[in-house]
Order: sequence, then C-alpha cells, then structure tokens
Amino acid sequence: MDDESAQVEDHGDDTPSDGAAREPLTRGQIPGAMAELRDAHPRVPNEAADRYWLRMGLGLGLRQPERAKPLLDLLEGAAGVASPAPTEPDGGAAEAKLEGAAEPPAAEGQPVDAQPDGGAPAASVASEPGVPLRSMLLARSAGLPAVDKEAFDPEAVFGWAARVTRDEVLGMGRVVDDMLAEGLSADFTKGFAITWRAGLRLNDSDFDPLFHAFTELEVTVGGVLAGYDLRAQSRTQKPGVLGSMLGSLMMRSDTRTSEAGAVIERAGRSGQRGLIAMWNAWAALRFREAVPPELFNRLVRPWVTVVGRLPEP
Repeated sequence: MDDESAQVEDHGDDTPSDGAAREPLTRGQIPGAMAELRDAHPRVPNEAADRYWLRMGLGLGLRQPERAKPLLDLLEGAAGVASPAPTEPDGGAAEAKLEGAAEPPAAEGQPVDAQPDGGAPAASVASEPGVPLRSMLLARSAGLPAVDKEAFDPEAVFGWAARVTRDEVLGMGRVVDDMLAEGLSADFTKGFAITWRAGLRLNDSDFDPLFHAFTELEVTVGGVLAGYDLRAQSRTQKPGVLGSMLGSLMMRSDTRTSEAGAVIERAGRSGQRGLIAMWNAWAALRFREAVPPELFNRLVRPWVTVVGRLPEP
C-alpha cells in the first residue's frame, strides 16, 4: 500500500477511532478541511493547479463520498451558488445521483444501472434524464486532461469501470461478437487509439501513456471479473501475456496486471472482448472530436447496449 492510500484510509471514515461520531462540518471549518485534504493528497511536482484540484476532488468523491457531498454543499453555499434539482417531465424533482441514492425505475426495455457494492462516484455529477450514472462518470473520466503516467490515479480515472458488474462485462463482450457476425472489422477486438486509429489523427495519443492507462483499466476490470479489488490484494502470479487483444505479446512484471490478465483469460473471449469494449468506449469519448459519428457509434455500441445511453456532447 502506498503512502497516499494509507492516508486515505486514515481519513476516509467520518467516525473517529474512539467510535464517537464526528460533528458535521460548518462553513468556518472549510479552510481546515481543505488543508487536511491537501495533506492527504499532496501535489505532484510541476503538476498544473487545475489538474491537481480536479484529481483531488475526484479522489475525494470516489474514496470518501460521505465527506465529499457535505463539503461540496458547504463550498457551494459559501460561494452563493444555487443548486436547484433538475425537474423530471412529470414535475417531480430528480435528485443528483450519489452513492447510496436510489435509482429511479428504468423504463421498459431500458438497461438498469445496477450499482455494485463498494462503488463510489465522483463528488457531484449533474444528472441527465435517461443517462445512467456510470455513463456520466465514464464521460467525465474521458474528458480529464492528457494521460500522465506519473500522476495517473486509476481509482479516479476508472472508478466508473469498477461499478460495472461481471455480467455486464461479459455482456459487452457478447455484443462485440454479435457485431463481428454482422461484418464488423476485427479491429474492434483491439484497443482503439493504441493499435489502430482508423487513419485518424488523434491528439494526446502517444502509445506509452495510453498503454499504461489500458493496463490500469485491465486491473480494474480484472477485479470486477474476479469479485475483489486486485489493487487491494497482494498475490504472487507468474507473468502472463496481454495476448492478441492489443496485437502483441508482452511480459508482465507487475503482479496486479499478471493476475488481472489471468482472470480475464479465464473469463474467455467474452471477458477479453468486454474489456476491449470498455476501453474503446472510453477512447471514443476521449477523442470524440476527431472520431466520425459512424465510427463513434460502433465503438460505444457495446456500452450503450448493456449499460445505457451516454451524455450528449
């Protein structure tokens, strides 16, 4: 466990070690709370301020949602920002969807946005009628600044992937199979923007950082398929290979990625293609401005079919 993870665990509960409940934050305590967060999430050397605060906010929302919302409410109140709840067509107020909030019943034929235990969204996500929370988190993640291996926070970037269920991963893989049977190019079984780009010019698409991001998504999805968080486990595993998913063979030195690769291989073709489908949806959103609509729709089709709609650009 790294130092930052240890700090998060130390501060990630609103109940002190003596069992007494903490007093709710007041507006006057905002500076102290912010200082505590800065200590728990130190700024990386040469990290841009906007990126730092975004990373810290996402990390707080994903790991400590019970603290993120009260602090956000206080900050909005202190700034005089009104936060009216959006109104549904029937006139009822639709509350912002946060961890623990009940999802409205899905319309007939619409995928249900099931929430796996232990998942946590970003601190606050504006709701959009008919768009599942995980789709909104996916879109927000894809819009983060360019991938930086040194400052990469997989729990913040791929928190949306941890909320997908095993059946949904396999279901997305089966959708890819159906698309291939319809004549889809085999390119769609590989990582878009890593091994193929459909001849497009994609900004911020350097192979090394993108491949690093893919391996972190692989660990996340491997945990979903395994039923436990691979980043929280320390197991010894013989190095495996990434296989044909990325069109190359590559030895693994990280035990987490070794185990993730073994789990995904055991899940079979549906698990492997489900991982690729999730990556391709993220990559399609990340490079949306450069991707033609027809290609974009094919890249995100497995996600949309199994999980639900994506937010409008």
